[in-house]
Amino acid sequence: MNQGPQLNHSPQVNQNPQLSDGIAPDAILRVSHVTKFYRGVPAVRDVSFTLRRGRSLAVIGESGSGKTTLTSIAMGLLRPDCGDVEYYGDARDSADTAHSRDTVHSGETADSAGMSIINNHAALLRLRRESGIVHQDPFASLDPRWSALRSIAEPLRARGVPRDEAERQAAQTLQSVGLDPRVYGVRLPVDLSGGQAQRVAIARALVVRPRLLLADEPMSAIDVTARLQILDVLGGLRGKVAMLVVLHDLGVAQRLADDVIVMHHGDVVERGTVDQVLTHPRDSYTRRLIAAATL
Repeated sequence: MNQGPQLNHSPQVNQNPQLSDGIAPDAILRVSHVTKFYRGVPAVRDVSFTLRRGRSLAVIGESGSGKTTLTSIAMGLLRPDCGDVEYYGDARDSADTAHSRDTVHSGETADSAGMSIINNHAALLRLRRESGIVHQDPFASLDPRWSALRSIAEPLRARGVPRDEAERQAAQTLQSVGLDPRVYGVRLPVDLSGGQAQRVAIARALVVRPRLLLADEPMSAIDVTARLQILDVLGGLRGKVAMLVVLHDLGVAQRLADDVIVMHHGDVVERGTVDQVLTHPRDSYTRRLIAAATL
Protein backbone atom coordinates (compact mmCIF):
# COMPACT_ATOMS: atom_id res chain seq x y z
CA MET A 1 0.00 0.00 0.00
CA ASN A 2 1.23 3.48 -0.85
CA GLN A 3 2.00 5.15 2.45
CA GLY A 4 2.02 8.67 1.00
CA PRO A 5 4.39 11.51 1.96
CA GLN A 6 5.79 11.82 5.47
CA LEU A 7 4.06 15.12 6.04
CA ASN A 8 5.69 16.35 9.20
CA HIS A 9 9.07 16.36 7.49
CA SER A 10 8.15 16.87 3.84
CA PRO A 11 10.02 19.73 2.11
CA GLN A 12 6.86 20.43 0.08
CA VAL A 13 4.85 21.45 3.13
CA ASN A 14 4.96 25.13 4.08
CA GLN A 15 6.43 25.42 7.54
CA ASN A 16 4.85 27.65 10.16
CA PRO A 17 5.59 27.65 13.90
CA GLN A 18 1.87 28.19 14.56
CA LEU A 19 1.19 24.72 13.12
CA SER A 20 4.29 22.80 14.16
CA ASP A 21 4.06 19.59 16.12
CA GLY A 22 6.20 21.02 18.92
CA ILE A 23 4.85 22.72 22.05
CA ALA A 24 4.11 26.33 21.07
CA PRO A 25 3.67 29.26 23.44
CA ASP A 26 -0.02 29.81 24.27
CA ALA A 27 -0.99 26.42 22.85
CA ILE A 28 -4.58 25.40 23.50
CA LEU A 29 -4.75 22.19 21.46
CA ARG A 30 -1.99 19.90 20.22
CA VAL A 31 -2.62 17.07 17.75
CA SER A 32 0.33 14.68 17.51
CA HIS A 33 0.78 12.13 14.71
CA VAL A 34 -2.84 11.01 14.58
CA THR A 35 -3.95 8.28 12.20
CA LYS A 36 -7.41 6.85 11.65
CA PHE A 37 -8.35 3.85 9.49
CA TYR A 38 -11.72 2.85 8.08
CA ARG A 39 -11.81 -0.75 6.85
CA GLY A 40 -8.04 -0.73 6.49
CA VAL A 41 -7.92 2.51 4.51
CA PRO A 42 -6.37 5.58 6.21
CA ALA A 43 -8.84 8.46 6.44
CA VAL A 44 -6.19 10.52 8.29
CA ARG A 45 -2.50 9.63 8.21
CA ASP A 46 0.19 10.88 10.62
CA VAL A 47 -1.12 14.45 11.03
CA SER A 48 0.19 16.92 13.60
CA PHE A 49 -0.56 20.55 14.39
CA THR A 50 -0.73 22.97 17.30
CA LEU A 51 -3.54 25.51 17.68
CA ARG A 52 -2.74 28.58 19.76
CA ARG A 53 -5.06 30.72 21.86
CA GLY A 54 -6.77 33.44 19.84
CA ARG A 55 -5.72 31.90 16.50
CA SER A 56 -8.09 30.61 13.84
CA LEU A 57 -7.07 27.48 11.91
CA ALA A 58 -8.94 26.36 8.80
CA VAL A 59 -8.80 22.72 7.71
CA ILE A 60 -9.43 22.74 3.97
CA GLY A 61 -10.24 19.93 1.56
CA GLU A 62 -12.86 18.41 -0.67
CA SER A 63 -15.30 15.74 0.49
CA GLY A 64 -13.38 12.63 1.49
CA SER A 65 -10.16 14.51 2.20
CA GLY A 66 -10.19 13.57 5.89
CA LYS A 67 -10.84 17.04 7.31
CA THR A 68 -13.97 16.11 9.26
CA THR A 69 -12.32 12.96 10.62
CA LEU A 70 -9.29 15.01 11.72
CA THR A 71 -11.32 17.69 13.49
CA SER A 72 -13.57 15.08 15.11
CA ILE A 73 -10.44 13.48 16.57
CA ALA A 74 -9.12 16.89 17.66
CA MET A 75 -12.34 17.62 19.55
CA GLY A 76 -12.54 14.21 21.19
CA LEU A 77 -15.58 13.11 19.18
CA LEU A 78 -13.66 10.26 17.53
CA ARG A 79 -10.80 8.13 18.85
CA PRO A 80 -7.70 7.79 16.64
CA ASP A 81 -6.02 4.47 15.94
CA CYS A 82 -2.62 6.08 16.57
CA GLY A 83 -1.40 9.38 17.98
CA ASP A 84 -2.57 11.71 20.72
CA VAL A 85 -4.49 14.94 21.31
CA GLU A 86 -3.62 17.22 24.21
CA TYR A 87 -5.74 20.04 25.59
CA TYR A 88 -3.98 22.92 27.31
CA GLY A 89 -6.27 24.48 29.89
CA ASP A 90 -5.31 26.84 32.69
CA ALA A 91 -4.51 24.31 35.39
CA ARG A 92 -4.85 26.92 38.15
CA ASP A 93 -8.59 27.08 37.42
CA SER A 94 -9.13 23.37 37.02
CA ALA A 95 -10.35 20.90 39.60
CA ASP A 96 -9.23 18.21 37.17
CA THR A 97 -5.54 19.05 37.50
CA ALA A 98 -4.96 16.52 40.26
CA HIS A 99 -6.22 13.80 37.92
CA SER A 100 -3.84 14.77 35.10
CA ARG A 101 -0.44 15.04 36.81
CA ASP A 102 0.78 12.01 34.89
CA THR A 103 0.49 14.00 31.65
CA VAL A 104 2.93 16.73 32.75
CA HIS A 105 6.04 16.51 30.61
CA SER A 106 9.55 17.16 31.84
CA GLY A 107 10.32 20.87 31.91
CA GLU A 108 6.67 21.96 31.95
CA THR A 109 4.76 23.52 34.81
CA ALA A 110 1.31 22.37 35.80
CA ASP A 111 -0.15 25.59 34.38
CA SER A 112 1.17 24.86 30.85
CA ALA A 113 0.93 21.07 30.74
CA GLY A 114 -1.09 19.42 28.04
CA MET A 115 -3.67 16.88 29.16
CA SER A 116 -4.28 13.93 26.86
CA ILE A 117 -7.96 13.70 25.97
CA ILE A 118 -7.31 10.20 24.58
CA ASN A 119 -6.02 8.70 27.82
CA ASN A 120 -7.51 11.06 30.40
CA HIS A 121 -11.31 11.13 30.73
CA ALA A 122 -11.23 14.21 32.99
CA ALA A 123 -9.31 16.12 30.32
CA LEU A 124 -11.83 15.06 27.66
CA LEU A 125 -14.73 16.26 29.80
CA ARG A 126 -12.97 19.55 30.39
CA LEU A 127 -12.36 20.06 26.68
CA ARG A 128 -16.05 19.47 26.02
CA ARG A 129 -17.09 21.89 28.79
CA GLU A 130 -14.80 24.62 27.51
CA SER A 131 -15.57 24.22 23.79
CA GLY A 132 -18.41 25.18 21.49
CA ILE A 133 -19.41 23.40 18.28
CA VAL A 134 -21.23 24.87 15.28
CA HIS A 135 -22.54 22.11 13.01
CA GLN A 136 -23.01 22.18 9.27
CA ASP A 137 -26.81 21.89 9.57
CA PRO A 138 -28.08 24.33 12.23
CA PHE A 139 -31.53 22.74 12.38
CA ALA A 140 -30.01 19.42 13.42
CA SER A 141 -28.44 21.07 16.47
CA LEU A 142 -31.56 22.91 17.69
CA ASP A 143 -34.44 21.23 19.50
CA PRO A 144 -37.55 21.84 17.31
CA ARG A 145 -39.71 22.23 20.45
CA TRP A 146 -37.63 24.99 22.01
CA SER A 147 -37.56 28.70 21.33
CA ALA A 148 -34.30 30.24 20.18
CA LEU A 149 -33.77 31.82 23.60
CA ARG A 150 -34.29 28.53 25.42
CA SER A 151 -31.89 26.71 23.07
CA ILE A 152 -29.19 29.29 23.76
CA ALA A 153 -29.81 29.37 27.51
CA GLU A 154 -29.83 25.58 27.94
CA PRO A 155 -26.01 25.09 28.11
CA LEU A 156 -25.92 27.64 30.92
CA ARG A 157 -28.81 25.96 32.76
CA ALA A 158 -26.93 22.65 32.47
CA ARG A 159 -24.04 24.35 34.30
CA GLY A 160 -26.30 25.44 37.15
CA VAL A 161 -26.89 29.06 36.11
CA PRO A 162 -30.27 30.31 37.43
CA ARG A 163 -32.98 30.64 34.77
CA ASP A 164 -33.27 34.45 34.83
CA GLU A 165 -29.50 34.92 34.54
CA ALA A 166 -29.23 32.25 31.83
CA GLU A 167 -31.95 33.94 29.79
CA ARG A 168 -30.32 37.34 30.25
CA GLN A 169 -26.99 36.03 28.97
CA ALA A 170 -28.75 34.17 26.15
CA ALA A 171 -30.51 37.36 25.01
CA GLN A 172 -27.23 39.28 25.15
CA THR A 173 -25.46 36.61 23.08
CA LEU A 174 -28.30 36.48 20.54
CA GLN A 175 -27.98 40.24 20.14
CA SER A 176 -24.23 39.86 19.60
CA VAL A 177 -24.80 37.68 16.50
CA GLY A 178 -27.12 40.26 14.98
CA LEU A 179 -30.58 39.01 15.99
CA ASP A 180 -32.92 41.08 18.18
CA PRO A 181 -33.87 38.80 21.10
CA ARG A 182 -37.28 40.52 21.40
CA VAL A 183 -38.09 39.42 17.85
CA TYR A 184 -36.19 36.16 17.38
CA GLY A 185 -35.87 34.88 20.94
CA VAL A 186 -39.41 33.49 21.00
CA ARG A 187 -39.22 31.81 17.59
CA LEU A 188 -39.02 28.06 17.08
CA PRO A 189 -36.46 26.69 14.60
CA VAL A 190 -39.21 26.15 12.01
CA ASP A 191 -39.84 29.91 12.07
CA LEU A 192 -36.20 30.77 11.29
CA SER A 193 -34.41 31.00 7.95
CA GLY A 194 -31.25 28.96 7.48
CA GLY A 195 -29.03 31.94 8.19
CA GLN A 196 -31.02 32.92 11.28
CA ALA A 197 -30.92 29.34 12.60
CA GLN A 198 -27.16 29.19 12.08
CA ARG A 199 -26.71 32.42 14.03
CA VAL A 200 -28.82 30.97 16.86
CA ALA A 201 -26.59 27.87 16.77
CA ILE A 202 -23.48 30.08 16.92
CA ALA A 203 -24.96 31.99 19.88
CA ARG A 204 -25.64 28.65 21.62
CA ALA A 205 -21.98 27.69 21.13
CA LEU A 206 -20.72 31.09 22.32
CA VAL A 207 -22.94 31.62 25.36
CA VAL A 208 -20.67 29.52 27.59
CA ARG A 209 -17.68 31.69 26.56
CA PRO A 210 -15.72 28.79 25.08
CA ARG A 211 -11.96 28.78 24.91
CA LEU A 212 -12.18 26.79 21.67
CA LEU A 213 -14.78 26.89 18.89
CA LEU A 214 -15.17 24.22 16.21
CA ALA A 215 -17.18 25.26 13.16
CA ASP A 216 -17.82 22.33 10.80
CA GLU A 217 -18.70 23.66 7.33
CA PRO A 218 -20.84 26.38 8.95
CA MET A 219 -21.99 27.93 5.67
CA SER A 220 -22.54 25.02 3.32
CA ALA A 221 -26.23 24.50 4.20
CA ILE A 222 -27.37 28.13 3.83
CA ASP A 223 -27.94 30.59 0.97
CA VAL A 224 -25.51 33.18 -0.35
CA THR A 225 -26.94 36.11 1.62
CA ALA A 226 -26.85 34.16 4.86
CA ARG A 227 -23.28 33.05 4.11
CA LEU A 228 -22.18 36.68 4.21
CA GLN A 229 -23.91 37.16 7.56
CA ILE A 230 -22.22 34.09 9.06
CA LEU A 231 -18.87 35.23 7.65
CA ASP A 232 -19.29 38.53 9.48
CA VAL A 233 -20.22 36.83 12.77
CA LEU A 234 -17.41 34.27 12.72
CA GLY A 235 -14.91 36.74 11.30
CA GLY A 236 -15.62 39.01 14.26
CA LEU A 237 -14.43 36.26 16.61
CA ARG A 238 -10.89 36.19 15.20
CA GLY A 239 -8.39 37.02 17.91
CA LYS A 240 -11.00 36.55 20.66
CA VAL A 241 -11.36 32.77 20.75
CA ALA A 242 -9.34 29.90 19.29
CA MET A 243 -11.20 28.51 16.27
CA LEU A 244 -10.89 25.30 14.32
CA VAL A 245 -12.91 25.75 11.11
CA VAL A 246 -13.66 22.98 8.61
CA LEU A 247 -14.07 24.35 5.08
CA HIS A 248 -13.80 23.33 1.45
CA ASP A 249 -13.20 26.86 0.11
CA LEU A 250 -9.90 28.71 0.47
CA GLY A 251 -11.68 31.97 -0.31
CA VAL A 252 -13.80 31.58 2.81
CA ALA A 253 -10.68 30.63 4.78
CA GLN A 254 -9.17 33.95 3.78
CA ARG A 255 -12.02 35.70 5.62
CA LEU A 256 -12.07 33.49 8.71
CA ALA A 257 -8.64 32.03 9.39
CA ASP A 258 -5.09 33.01 10.31
CA ASP A 259 -3.60 29.63 9.41
CA VAL A 260 -4.57 26.81 7.10
CA ILE A 261 -4.02 23.08 6.66
CA VAL A 262 -4.86 21.61 3.25
CA MET A 263 -5.84 17.93 3.27
CA HIS A 264 -6.05 15.48 0.37
CA HIS A 265 -6.85 11.76 0.76
CA GLY A 266 -6.02 11.85 4.47
CA ASP A 267 -2.67 13.61 4.12
CA VAL A 268 -1.73 17.20 4.84
CA VAL A 269 -0.30 18.44 1.53
CA GLU A 270 0.17 22.08 2.54
CA ARG A 271 0.25 24.18 5.69
CA GLY A 272 1.06 27.74 6.65
CA THR A 273 -0.58 31.10 7.16
CA VAL A 274 -3.49 31.83 4.83
CA ASP A 275 -1.41 34.45 3.02
CA GLN A 276 1.50 32.04 2.56
CA VAL A 277 -0.69 29.32 1.13
CA LEU A 278 -2.68 31.63 -1.14
CA THR A 279 0.32 33.49 -2.55
CA HIS A 280 2.89 30.68 -2.66
CA PRO A 281 1.08 27.33 -2.96
CA ARG A 282 3.52 24.44 -3.40
CA ASP A 283 1.15 21.59 -4.10
CA SER A 284 -0.86 21.16 -7.32
CA TYR A 285 -3.96 20.19 -5.33
CA THR A 286 -3.79 23.48 -3.39
CA ARG A 287 -3.46 25.39 -6.65
CA ARG A 288 -6.65 23.71 -7.92
CA LEU A 289 -8.48 24.71 -4.73
CA ILE A 290 -7.30 28.31 -5.12
CA ALA A 291 -8.50 28.38 -8.74
CA ALA A 292 -11.95 27.24 -7.56
CA ALA A 293 -12.10 29.55 -4.52
CA THR A 294 -14.67 32.30 -4.07
CA LEU A 295 -12.05 34.93 -3.24
